[in-house]
Amino acid sequence: MKSIKINKSFQIVLFTSLIVYAFRSLQFWLIGSYVPGALLLAFAVLIIVGIRWGKRWTKSVVKSWAVLMILFGVLRYGLVAMLYFGHIDEVHILEQFTFMFNLVNVLSVIGGAYLIRGTNRDLIFG
Repeated sequence: MKSIKINKSFQIVLFTSLIVYAFRSLQFWLIGSYVPGALLLAFAVLIIVGIRWGKRWTKSVVKSWAVLMILFGVLRYGLVAMLYFGHIDEVHILEQFTFMFNLVNVLSVIGGAYLIRGTNRDLIFG
């Protein structure tokens, strides 16, 4: 077994993002879509197995996860722009864009950028 060193803040950001998206995947599962949960489960298993056994491909998996987080945040802001410029005035649609919506988007982009930047520096295999 190879040793691995993970910066504590990197570890917190990574596992917090997995937990947050696990709750989000559960919400999608409850309305009938299992794809986000399956994707999250695949990434989580690959990350945990890679960290446990010191696989170097874990860096690629973590970077892929980070890119998906960034895309998630950017695409959601793209949705807001599309609704704004499309002059959608349905109240039940506009009510979805709350403070929590913006917080999740911003944290997704920032967390993804942090994970990409920190993967080579904070995920070190011995």
